[in-house]
Amino acid sequence: MSERTVTVSQLTNYLKNLLLQDHNLKNVLVRGEISNFKHHSSGHMYFTLKDEGASLRCVMFRNRNWNLDFSPQDGMDVIVQGVVGIFERAGLYQLYVEKMYSHGLGSLHLAFEQLKEKLAEEGIFNEEYKKTLPPFPKKIAVVTSPTGAAVRDMIVTISRRFPLTSILLIPVRVQGEYAASEIRAGIDYANSIDDIDVILVGRGGGSLEEIWPFNTEEVARAIFSSKAPVISCVGHETDFTISDFVSDLRAPTPTAAAELVVPDQVELKRQVSDYKHRLTKALYHKYRNLDQRVVELLDRPVMKNPYTLISERKKELEYLDQRLLREVYHLFKLKRNKYSSLVEQLDSLSPLKTLGRGYTFCQTHDGDIVRSVTDIEQEDILKLTFFDGSAKCLVKEKQEHHISEDHSNLNSLCNEEEDYDRQ
Repeated sequence: MSERTVTVSQLTNYLKNLLLQDHNLKNVLVRGEISNFKHHSSGHMYFTLKDEGASLRCVMFRNRNWNLDFSPQDGMDVIVQGVVGIFERAGLYQLYVEKMYSHGLGSLHLAFEQLKEKLAEEGIFNEEYKKTLPPFPKKIAVVTSPTGAAVRDMIVTISRRFPLTSILLIPVRVQGEYAASEIRAGIDYANSIDDIDVILVGRGGGSLEEIWPFNTEEVARAIFSSKAPVISCVGHETDFTISDFVSDLRAPTPTAAAELVVPDQVELKRQVSDYKHRLTKALYHKYRNLDQRVVELLDRPVMKNPYTLISERKKELEYLDQRLLREVYHLFKLKRNKYSSLVEQLDSLSPLKTLGRGYTFCQTHDGDIVRSVTDIEQEDILKLTFFDGSAKCLVKEKQEHHISEDHSNLNSLCNEEEDYDRQ
């Protein structure tokens, strides 16, 4: 540069060009610990790489970080690859990151643990979402590679164990860049078929990179959303994938999945034969018990001579009939005597009986009852009612008797009444 005065922008631009021209800074690999990590809403990632002696500002744009296998976090030990440049507005140099790798844990292993933790927090692995497998599936969809050993093992095992089940092979790639999307599409297609009872998803063993499609969120969510139960059968017994955790049943191998999804016809025949034997034996014992019961019933007197029992029951019925008639007649007689007595009592209290003994019933011409001699006056016309008729009379004279008079008059009246009754 000349000794002339330059502006800040000119100086910054000059330094920027120097950095861009340095081939050692165009594809540099830097290892450090992430701090101040921020994943902006725009999709860009901003963070600082540091070690014990220095720190380096970094930016990883959205078009570079969208396919990361793991989620960067503060404190994570990583190796980044990128270009050193200057952020002109702030006058700071920084690293424009093109790629990022986990250094502490393998990047795939780290991505596996992070996705597993994420889905577990959502509850996708919970037992409450596990669907029950049908005991006798009519149609099974197998989502796997059409050329691998796994598909042959599954088809042969299912056909041998339960030939009544039909198999629909949905061919997909099980490793590589597009495998995850094909597996997801295969699961979705199987669910679009109404008569699919179970879906088998898997492949034979392989490295972590080879079986990685079964560790992707895309495949995991397709399995979780499946209407039909899904059995995951990936790799060997020691291999565990995200698909194993989210599926309704995990089989250690594809062959084991085929054994779990259908019953064994040989075992079924044995069970049917055993049930048949047990049922025949139970029916025979039931028949023997009933036959013995019939023999015991036929040996009873009533079965040998039923007319004797009928005759005895007839006599007993006739006896009860006569007894019932006697009891009814006796009760009727008691009631009749009781009612007759009551009738006589009512009759003795009848006013006509009183009139029949010589008494009369006296009323004024207005119909009022005459209870005392004080109720009438001379020249009153009275009506006298007898037991057999009535008459009108004119009062010519009246006499009053007082209660205080001696009893001779009362006795005299009583004697007169008795004489009248005798007559």
